[in-house]
Formats: sequence, C-alpha cells, structure tokens
Amino acid sequence: MLTTSLGLGLSVLWELGEWLGHTYVDDSIFVEQVDTLGDLAAGGLGALVAGHALVTLVRRAAHARR
Repeated sequence: MLTTSLGLGLSVLWELGEWLGHTYVDDSIFVEQVDTLGDLAAGGLGALVAGHALVTLVRRAAHARR
C-alpha cells in the first residue's frame, strides 16, 4: 500500500508539473483530461505492480534465509 500511495503521489506531482509547464512555459505541453487520467492510472498501476514485486522479493529472500 505504501508503494502504491507513493506512486500515486508522484503521479500527481508529475501532472502538476505538466500543468505548470503548460501554463507558464510552453502551451504546447499536452494537459488534456484524458491524458492526465491515463498518466495517473499508469502511475498507480505501475506502483501497485512494483509494490507487489517488492513484497514477493522480500518474502522469497526471508524464506531463503531459513
């Protein structure tokens, strides 16, 4: 859960950066709603998979030490 939460939080920061870039730097930066939702979903899903992989690796390492 922690990894997923961190991934989603970083996705939100990324989207804020895109919006700031679009607003203050270059209006050609793509910030449509569908793009934003897709980026957030990809970030959350990626973090969920990474968290699951991390837990699996830690459990395997702990089991191997027994």
